[in-house]
Amino acid sequence: MHRPLTAAVVLVVAMAGSSVPASAAERSSSGSVNLALGMPATQSSSASYPVHAPAGFAVDGNTDGDLDHGSVAMTYRVTDAWWEVDLGSVGYIDEVVVWNRTDCCSKLLKRFHVFVSDVSFDVKDVKNTTAQDGVLDVFRERAVRESESIPIHRTGRYVRVQMDQLDAVLALAEVQVIGRPDPTAGSGDPRAAIATTVLVEGRSTASAPGPVVVSGKNAEARIRVTNTGGVSLRHLRVALPGVGKASCPVHHLGPGEEVECVIEIGGDPGAHLQAVQVAMSAGSGARVSTETALHYFVAVEKGPVAHLEFLVDGLNGDVPAGPRFGKGQTLTFSYVVASIGGEALTHVRVTDGGVGKIDCPGDTVEPGETLVCTRTWVAHLTETTNLATVTADRGVKDTERLYYHVRDYGREDDLSFVVTVNGADANVPMGPTLPVGSIAQLRYVLTNRSNNTNVWSAEILDPMVPADRLHCTGGPSLGVGQSMVCTATVTVTLGQWSDLVIARAWSSNGPRLDASDKAHLYGMP
Repeated sequence: MHRPLTAAVVLVVAMAGSSVPASAAERSSSGSVNLALGMPATQSSSASYPVHAPAGFAVDGNTDGDLDHGSVAMTYRVTDAWWEVDLGSVGYIDEVVVWNRTDCCSKLLKRFHVFVSDVSFDVKDVKNTTAQDGVLDVFRERAVRESESIPIHRTGRYVRVQMDQLDAVLALAEVQVIGRPDPTAGSGDPRAAIATTVLVEGRSTASAPGPVVVSGKNAEARIRVTNTGGVSLRHLRVALPGVGKASCPVHHLGPGEEVECVIEIGGDPGAHLQAVQVAMSAGSGARVSTETALHYFVAVEKGPVAHLEFLVDGLNGDVPAGPRFGKGQTLTFSYVVASIGGEALTHVRVTDGGVGKIDCPGDTVEPGETLVCTRTWVAHLTETTNLATVTADRGVKDTERLYYHVRDYGREDDLSFVVTVNGADANVPMGPTLPVGSIAQLRYVLTNRSNNTNVWSAEILDPMVPADRLHCTGGPSLGVGQSMVCTATVTVTLGQWSDLVIARAWSSNGPRLDASDKAHLYGMP
């Protein structure tokens, strides 16, 4: 069983001051060490009146509280002044020992929070940090004398000390994070454990595409939480980022007990993937948590619906004259049948007006899934168009026309396009997590990757950002290897933000080149 540091151990540290190495003085009989010693530290500002007082002074192993001795971290007087350390990895934290400034002003260190989190803090203000999922908040009202030990008893990587008052100076002689690098060692109670199962309409959501939800009609996700350990657990919290907290009839589970929580889901047509977050605490302070995949597919309507994409060598040819290829080149034509309705497509049949029936690897397509049929052809000189058709039971039908042309020499043009959010190539949800009301920087880079062909009239079309808010350099004509770079800013709103940006340009080898990239971010309150 884990035992916290005794008062005697803390007293040794206090008496030793800077004369005893912190790594030796702070080690307990259970193997705990100061995880913060020498680790990267930051703070809201660094005071320099009259001496330099950076954040790193609070993790240098020296508990001397005299500012003039050069081992006190101190901020300017600001709202919600904070100091923070990154332990480098998640460990198990027994306690945080906060050492005060002692040459003067010791009464100022009061009404402060100690925040602990396994993941980085999303925001810097007290109100929103307190509300962040998975953050432990310990508040101290009274003033600290020389030092104060604050019990934690949970895992963590990031530790923050933050004032809870206006116009406050935060001064810290040292912050010791006492614990063990292994997050599972002595975690308070190794018998604490939970298991989570998520169902929608009685179906598991563990794999894609998952259960079907009809567009415009929300469904209930039922989250079953079971206490699989040997101790009672409390403070049940079940949440879905971007949606909110689930409703649970009880928040305390004895060993072997389970509860079913409910939350509504829905959204735009298409595939969805989210992570259901569940957390509970044992009486010993041990915290257990799970993240469970929630896959579901939003159908455009209740019955069967087909959508057909007709491609040649992976390229769209929606407008004349379509993509260009070289004589003698072996082309692959792809007929991609997507089931976008709420019921399966049955007896699927694909035909091409130019060649007749297309062989397919199956004839049934479940909601949210696709069926890809292909054929090959050795190209000869032509400029043509083909009409493909898909049919299925119950009168289901969709068509798609493809234009393409063949010349003595094939196409030699290509575009690359990358969109980033605050420097991250955020292709999949959730993307960067940013505070609501903050500003996100979008950067668009369109590059001509052609072998020896210029492209013309390059443009970027972002449905989420008006054209007059895009600031671009380079283009619209791009030589080989040249790029057009655009930037824009958006104000972060609550929840998931998703964007599909289109880029295009014109080439002498074909009518139009298209490229696209996705961008995602998540607004955290």
